[in-house]
Amino acid sequence: MKLGNDLAKRLRRPRRRRDDILRRGARPAGHDHTKMAKVIALLQRPEGATLQAIMRATSWQTHSVRGFISGQLKKKLGLKVRSFQRDGERVYSIKR
Repeated sequence: MKLGNDLAKRLRRPRRRRDDILRRGARPAGHDHTKMAKVIALLQRPEGATLQAIMRATSWQTHSVRGFISGQLKKKLGLKVRSFQRDGERVYSIKR
């Protein structure tokens, strides 16, 4: 019976492409208030965002921020996130 497979295919949402996300300012319509949108907006700034700034914006702990950047932004969305040290603080930014 193929009903289950057909239903699963119809319910699957297409993944967003990296270029589409960056072109739209990384904010899906109607979702400007999400934590994902906040983090991406912080990372798109020319100076990037410190780990502490992301933690304040999201109320997440350090391991949650690092997991989100690795899992959601890099692996699922395919964004090129750069990480470096500035004045002894970890800083992240999105490569364009």
